[in-house]
Amino acid sequence: MRTKGASSRIALPAMRPRHDGGCLNSRQVDLGYKWGGGGLVSTVIDLCSFANALLEHRLLSSDWRTKMWSRARLRDGREISYGLGWGVTRYHGERLISHNGAQQGSRTSLWILPERGVVIAVLTNYESHDVNKLMNSFADAWLSAKSL
Repeated sequence: MRTKGASSRIALPAMRPRHDGGCLNSRQVDLGYKWGGGGLVSTVIDLCSFANALLEHRLLSSDWRTKMWSRARLRDGREISYGLGWGVTRYHGERLISHNGAQQGSRTSLWILPERGVVIAVLTNYESHDVNKLMNSFADAWLSAKSL
């Protein structure tokens, strides 16, 4: 996927906290080892496009998506809140499919509310942000605005 106009934007360097409350640039590391296992370098627009393609069955059949977004069972029969690469939980009573990511210099979260057809993505270039807290704030604001 390709984001139009991305080259005309300026990206801020990834940051990490300093002991006195300030910020430092994150350490530079080679993240190439993650690519083979699905580690992505992306944008909010591309993540949302990816999630929408999953919702609209443009990447996987309905059967495969159902398998991927179903809770797994352990050998002892207990169900866990994780499917094939995705968190499978509930948020304010609604089914939530999610995946978070973290590496030096960034934190990300991708949420899909399949019954609403809603996708929310949060990317931050500050490695100490609580991405779940940010996502909850965005989701609460969006969901409350849509219920008015």
